[in-house]
Amino acid sequence: MAEMPSHHADRVRAILKAQAHATREREVLSSWDRCVAEHRLDPNVGAPVRILTTAELKDHRGPLEELIRAGSDELDRLHSVVGQLRYIVLLCDERGVVVDYRAHGADAHEFMRWGITLGGLWSEDVEGTNAIGTAIAEHRGITVHRAQHFRARHVSLSCSAAPILDGNGRLVAVLDVSSFDPTLSEGAHALTGALVKASARAIEARLPAPAASWSSEPSPHRGGLPSGALRRVRQYIDSHLGERLSVERLAAVAGLSVFHFARAFKQSQGTTPHDYLLERRIAHARTLLDGTQTSLSEIGAHERLRGPKPLYPPFQEARRPPPQRVPPIAAVRRIGHMRVRRPFAPDLARCGRDTVRARTFQGSNLLQDSEASGPADWPR
Repeated sequence: MAEMPSHHADRVRAILKAQAHATREREVLSSWDRCVAEHRLDPNVGAPVRILTTAELKDHRGPLEELIRAGSDELDRLHSVVGQLRYIVLLCDERGVVVDYRAHGADAHEFMRWGITLGGLWSEDVEGTNAIGTAIAEHRGITVHRAQHFRARHVSLSCSAAPILDGNGRLVAVLDVSSFDPTLSEGAHALTGALVKASARAIEARLPAPAASWSSEPSPHRGGLPSGALRRVRQYIDSHLGERLSVERLAAVAGLSVFHFARAFKQSQGTTPHDYLLERRIAHARTLLDGTQTSLSEIGAHERLRGPKPLYPPFQEARRPPPQRVPPIAAVRRIGHMRVRRPFAPDLARCGRDTVRARTFQGSNLLQDSEASGPADWPR
């Protein structure tokens, strides 16, 4: 039995408030957050379904005519498999507009009632969490089953989608299969997700490779990730640095099992997925620190680099100046008329290039917090 709309809305709000990590909602929790914080959507409230006019649809189909032709046979093949269970197969553009579809005539009218038809708009900012819109927002394949949808009116639907990327790793379309049959189990629907990902990769293989893609990246190491999968994973990591990222999610973006993804990624990248993610977060944190007045602790919290163990040691190592920046002992010979017999590198590292503040040594009054110009041959 489908969830009552008010019960579903209350459940969504309660999970978001508690940031619960129940297995069933884990995959869509980030999308629910965006629906509330960015898109200002209400689970109980929804505008009428959006279906573009013929003229509007023409503007969306035009740039994808070549892709539509290239993917036509694959859409037919996929529907021949899933259509027996009354699924519809959708091809959408990068804004979530359905530009082509396959469905049995007897079911087409019911799908149209839901807005799942040619010209239907399924972006996340319009319809909330759904496979098409969330696959576009997160650049990864995803299955959204019934109550995982954000809007209460969609709790009877199930859908799986996978992005289609061009030779440069840019998302150009999304392939989706959807069903309005509430009797389908979550396990059965998960199988369609694997079929959608395989079909999306098959369509990508039929797309003409842009000239830029021939030299955009070096060839992967033997046995590593395919270049397209590696681009997808890198792009996904860079666009989700502030979110929870698990190896399971990255493996889903690559379309591989966790075991094969972890091994292939290390062969291609030369480091583990966890270490690569940490490196990217530290690099981004360093950019923020150099370009803003935000504190290190605030940047660490934003980049999910909380606590001394994951953030401070590697970050300090990354920001440590090269040895040649520290003035050599021989360069610091005199301050005023006093000869310095021991270096005080910590003080020198804190001082400017042209000024050295000499600290009073314990047990001696030879140096009384005096200032003098630094040697002219300090590294600049």
